[in-house]
Amino acid sequence: MKVLISGLNGFLGSNLQKHRLSSHDFKYLSRTDILDSDYKIDKNIDVIIHLAGKAHDLKNNAQYSDYNFSNYKLTKLVYDKFLKSSCKKFIFMSSVKACCDESNDLLTENIDCQPTTFYGKSKLKAENYILKNINDRTVYILRPTMIYGSSFKGNLNLLYKFCKLRLPWPLYNYENKRSYCSVTNLSFIINKLIDSKNISSGIYNVCDDDLISTNQLVYTISKAINYQIKMLQIPKFLIILFVKTGDFFKLPINSSNFNKLTGNFMVSNKKIKKAFGLDKMPLKTLDGIFLLFKNN
Repeated sequence: MKVLISGLNGFLGSNLQKHRLSSHDFKYLSRTDILDSDYKIDKNIDVIIHLAGKAHDLKNNAQYSDYNFSNYKLTKLVYDKFLKSSCKKFIFMSSVKACCDESNDLLTENIDCQPTTFYGKSKLKAENYILKNINDRTVYILRPTMIYGSSFKGNLNLLYKFCKLRLPWPLYNYENKRSYCSVTNLSFIINKLIDSKNISSGIYNVCDDDLISTNQLVYTISKAINYQIKMLQIPKFLIILFVKTGDFFKLPINSSNFNKLTGNFMVSNKKIKKAFGLDKMPLKTLDGIFLLFKNN
């Protein structure tokens, strides 16, 4: 199977290369190719996977225009090239953040999307363009939850750095439930979509089966690095005061990161598993987290 893929050298692309996608014949679609109006997709390409985009803003200074260009305009250009080609299958890597930033109930694909971040809004805009222009093609829009794999970033990296300090965990009083997505499980799904001939076009959430609390995550990371972490039951009003201080002094622990660490984000993967007749995903979250940090 000949696969044309954008973003092959990014976080997700580099992780996918290490997993089950290696059996396919890959060709790389560069940004230069995407922006070149004369570039045409080879007639021998069977599947296009569009991974390229902007997710993490580690310096916290990105504007909406940055996200709009990377996540919408580039997607539109790639998809337009797809529509002009003989290729029949397109896989777009979106995100559950195209729907919302918090979910206290299991999030399904039928939700009325109301994203609040620049990232989420730009991803939803790209989704809408694709859905309006499917024609007779097979198109899969994947909405993974937070993906974890080699060269992890974001709050997972923040938790890892905290555990390495070997300090007590101060947020034990907050018990939440969140869905995560292993690169192993995501690559498993992408691989099946590449080979599938009877899976309907549409939007599919992708995540592990388990709902994991941040407390469980911290405990598992600590266990992986051979540290028996202590859990502190600090009154919540003191935690809130500390978080507001972080907002004022622009510290790593601020309201945004705190909400991601303590809020709920529960996502259903029932639709994608039903499509493939799966009872469960290959890898459990805590097993994946432990292996990731054990080998880091």
